[in-house]
Amino acid sequence: MGTTTFHTDKTAKDVIAHEFAPLDVTATAFGDTSAVAAVRIPLTEENTEALRRVYALSEAAESATVAIIVKHDGTLNGRGPRSVSWKEMPEEMNPYYWGGATKAFLDQLTPLLPCPSPEAGGALPLHWAHDWRTAARASQGGA
Repeated sequence: MGTTTFHTDKTAKDVIAHEFAPLDVTATAFGDTSAVAAVRIPLTEENTEALRRVYALSEAAESATVAIIVKHDGTLNGRGPRSVSWKEMPEEMNPYYWGGATKAFLDQLTPLLPCPSPEAGGALPLHWAHDWRTAARASQGGA
């Protein structure tokens, strides 16, 4: 994933909805230099195997709700015409941004599979997803 730069006069919430269309954005949270979106991803033949390596999905599951983090430069939270640089990173890429994610936001995400310790061969990207959620919760002081 590369960085995209674009001009906008839309609100941060509208920018997120537009950039992730046609995916279903179920929640958003915003920080000064990052944002996070809870995105419901329908399970397909192409993505089911990869999602099942990270998320605790039932056999009947039809979708997974995952965090996608957006690192942005420029005033995504601003008003009026502005230039924004945007880079998307799923939580299993271990980004170092939390986008203002709150406990309520994190609780909306599909649970992760249990993660063995790295010493026991904890597999990436599962380990990184656990690390990201742990750091996001810690940044809120457990709130």
